Amino acid sequence: MQRYDVAIVGGGLAGLTLSLALKQQGLRICLIEKTSPALAQDQAENLAQKSTDGRAHALAYTSQVFYERLGLWDELKAFAEPFKAMQLFDGEGLSSKPLLSFDSAELGSAGPGLLGYIIENQGFRSVLEQRAKTELGPDYLQGFDASMTSQSSAMKQLSLTSADQSLSIEAQLVVACDGRG
Repeated sequence: MQRYDVAIVGGGLAGLTLSLALKQQGLRICLIEKTSPALAQDQAENLAQKSTDGRAHALAYTSQVFYERLGLWDELKAFAEPFKAMQLFDGEGLSSKPLLSFDSAELGSAGPGLLGYIIENQGFRSVLEQRAKTELGPDYLQGFDASMTSQSSAMKQLSLTSADQSLSIEAQLVVACDGRG
């Protein structure tokens, strides 16, 4: 049975980022993603036929610094655009007064001159997935469902099942990053 410091269930942006950050700290990581590699490849090919999947994320400046420390920002910045101001509106649209407004100018000269970056989802995820495949290797398990089978104060045991195999792993810590599903 494989033993890990941390098992992360969910290979979305949060799970991918956490796995890479903990791996760089020297921890033994297992990242478990429900989507099979074949389905992920089909989804990637379908998205590649479009210029984007239409989704984006706002990263605060401090998040950009974090990704830079992880050694990922040079790849991620190709999918990012800086923003210096932001306004939040209610359901009435742009014709109504903003509920909140933020402007990097309010930070003065001590600030970085921007609030953060808007980053395209497809490129963001692709960079993180490729790095996880490289850094985690066989400890990036795709196409597996996970369930906790036992736990003690020292170790948690997980049962992992895919379409064609079952295995068990142990980890000192299990982190759920499996999103809304």
